Amino acid sequence: MTDLEIFRKIWNFYMDRRSKDGLSPKKQSLLKDIHKLPTKSLNRDLKSNKINDSKAVLVLYASERLVPVNQMEKAISNYMLTKNNSNLNLIFVDVSDGKFLTSQIKILVLKSLLNINFSIFLNGIRKGFASILISCISKWFHQNKIDLICLFSSNSRLIELYRICGIKDNIDQVEFLHGTCTDTFGEYYEILEAYCLYKNVNNEYVNFCPGLPQPPAITNNLLVYDNKQVYFSNERKWEKPLKNKYDALIVGGNTNLGNYIETSFFDMEISAMNDLLNHDLNVVYCPHPRNVKYINEDILPNAVSIKMLYSVIHSAKVIIGGDSSALISAHLLEKNVLIFNEFWNILPKNLAALFKNKEKHTFSVNQTLKIMDQQNENIKLSQEMNTNYLDIMNLNISPQFNVK
Repeated sequence: MTDLEIFRKIWNFYMDRRSKDGLSPKKQSLLKDIHKLPTKSLNRDLKSNKINDSKAVLVLYASERLVPVNQMEKAISNYMLTKNNSNLNLIFVDVSDGKFLTSQIKILVLKSLLNINFSIFLNGIRKGFASILISCISKWFHQNKIDLICLFSSNSRLIELYRICGIKDNIDQVEFLHGTCTDTFGEYYEILEAYCLYKNVNNEYVNFCPGLPQPPAITNNLLVYDNKQVYFSNERKWEKPLKNKYDALIVGGNTNLGNYIETSFFDMEISAMNDLLNHDLNVVYCPHPRNVKYINEDILPNAVSIKMLYSVIHSAKVIIGGDSSALISAHLLEKNVLIFNEFWNILPKNLAALFKNKEKHTFSVNQTLKIMDQQNENIKLSQEMNTNYLDIMNLNISPQFNVK
């Protein structure tokens, strides 16, 4: 089986996981195909491991998540110091579309295609457009001497295209996770793990927050330093509490299938807003970053304001939603979190298990009112966080790395 054939199978599997729920009957077959690939000499580009060698790093990020670039730079720098390397050439590429401009990653794809040569074109005539695109991306990797791909976002077609192309070209990778992962999408990570193993690619993950459960294929490759699991808060820093607090904050969801405001999940959020307003509660809605441009106060019930999550999450008495990573983070940080009942069967089992008492954490107006009357009764979930986990931004590197 050729590189192009296995690439297509992995890509088709990703697209299947992106559009469907439930476990895939195709996973075991694809894993067998990868495991049966012929063992070959690992002709990776000769890359020196000396401290002074410069590493060209492709950084794929989503500006819509509002993570400052200097924060990502420091996270990458500290990550590389754990690998005994501190000399970096970072190439940042934004995957988010602007209000009037297309994304940088789309421009990068177009520029890469403009570098097509006769050999690539001729090969594309025989094998299809996909081979042209893959070859042009590989050529760009080679021209820019990319040694590492850092992902601060995932699950967009172009990001995953570059990820899989990078593995094909034996380029090491690290993903700074930006939330939780469903069991459905966890199968895709299992395929990536097998492909990286075959290609001898170092593939690691930095967890999103302390103690956040992930699928086995991610957990197996989480970054550990000084016997502690390392994490990075891949989001805008939560601001300090406001003087006037909100009674309820509803965290907006997202979908890969069509327009979110046309889904039953958005209808569920609207219904919750109306129920809370009927009890004279002060409600704020925080849309998912990908939906900010589509949702405004005109389509929400009167008196519901829209705010960015980072600016108000510390100012809400109760936080309500479905399967957002912000809900899990808030729960681990001892905040009052309620989950829509319909989502208990959607949440991965390892995440649902974090909520010891589902009835206590299932949304209803009565439960919301009850929590507001019983503040500060949360289970202390984060007492061990300071000793068992390590923020990559506060990494203390060993003197052996000669870092001041």
